[in-house]
Amino acid sequence: MKAPLPPNEAQRLTALRQFEVLDTLPEQSFDDLTLLAAHICKTPMASISLVDEKRQWFKSKIGLGAAETSRDIAFCAHTILHKDEVMEVRDAENDPRFADNTLVTGDPHVRFYAGAPLVTLDGHALGALCVMDRKPRTLTPEQLAALRALSRHVVSQLELRRQTNELAKEFGERQQTETRLRQQFDQLAASEQETARLLAIAEKSRHALLSVLEDEKQASQKLRESNERFREIAENISEVFWVTDPTGEDLLYVSPAYEKIWGRTCQSLYDSPHNWTDAIYIDDRERVRVAFQTKLAIGEFDDIYRIVQPDGAIRWIHDRGFPLRNAKGDVYRVVGVAEDITTQRKLEEQFRQAQKMEAIGTLAGGIAHDFNNILAAVNGYAELCKLKAGENSPLRDYLDAISQAGTRATGLVRQILTFSRQQEQQRRPMRICETVDEALKLLRATIPSTIEFVITKAPAVPLVLADPTKSTKS
Repeated sequence: MKAPLPPNEAQRLTALRQFEVLDTLPEQSFDDLTLLAAHICKTPMASISLVDEKRQWFKSKIGLGAAETSRDIAFCAHTILHKDEVMEVRDAENDPRFADNTLVTGDPHVRFYAGAPLVTLDGHALGALCVMDRKPRTLTPEQLAALRALSRHVVSQLELRRQTNELAKEFGERQQTETRLRQQFDQLAASEQETARLLAIAEKSRHALLSVLEDEKQASQKLRESNERFREIAENISEVFWVTDPTGEDLLYVSPAYEKIWGRTCQSLYDSPHNWTDAIYIDDRERVRVAFQTKLAIGEFDDIYRIVQPDGAIRWIHDRGFPLRNAKGDVYRVVGVAEDITTQRKLEEQFRQAQKMEAIGTLAGGIAHDFNNILAAVNGYAELCKLKAGENSPLRDYLDAISQAGTRATGLVRQILTFSRQQEQQRRPMRICETVDEALKLLRATIPSTIEFVITKAPAVPLVLADPTKSTKS
């Protein structure tokens, strides 16, 4: 669905042209902000998009091949209609505005979009800082707040760029003025009065030139402060932020988090950037190397591997890389983020182990229930036999032994049910010596008479609080 025009479209386009940024070459200050937006929102695609009469043009982009698209299909054409909020499309295929959009149905297959409008000081929305994914998703409140903050930084960079250009133009015009004055001075050198007048004009031009130079100095200071703020953000995140040339042979930057996660100094990586795979676990090394060489150029490098720290400890790493391209489509820089996910992997392994134990408990509980039914019949028939035999029957001792064995077996079943969490422990006061005597009777009936038992028991053993069924455990 084509987006309607903003009510102040003519003034908005005038404001956009004043920045003189359309169709310019890539600039690092904008590329850094785009990369940071993709990293914070964890998306494979991001861009700084400016919307003119017929198109949306990308001043900076990550994960996108085209340098511009038609305004008729641009998501950002909708974003500039809402200057005070982030426009979030959680699933484009289910949004009637974008369901038949060629950016959704075809390459790059956008399913998720979030765009923060780039609003100037006088209230004109020039475009958007946007992040995109190929699958439906939702941003957290923190990610939405960060996207808004970064969009304000983009506008600050645009304003700073415009001021710098205006100062340069003014400086050039003043140089031309000074040249013309000098020419006039040469022509009218014979006239002292004219000479004095020209000297006065030249002095004013000199003061104006000094003022321009001072303004340019302040603009440069603002640019340095902006770059310093970006460095502070990059160097205080827990993930490793890295930048290399397209060949990977020249490391341009790596954040201090590398020393904490890899256990190696950043300087060692600067000295030998081509040896960065040496720290990767031997079984993962070749796979990661091939993936880096084949997938990075097309923006699909997203791999999980292990590294070995100098002390032998193994850490799990989630590494993602993005190529940055110039206006011709050539890769001129590679940036990426590596995250330590060791704790997450351990929690996943613990969860899988807990699931296994739960399955074993369920199986044991089912078996115990069936076995308990069999024991109920054995114990019942043993009691019936004792009633039939009477107190003086020679079979009485054997039947008592069967009953005791059945009772112990019932206790074992109760233990299994306790293990499977289907029955709680039942503790009560009991005498240890009595339990030992019962166990000896059972053993005596089953062990050959050639084996002699030697038992030593204290005369007065106090009562203990325990589950009687536990006493049958050998």
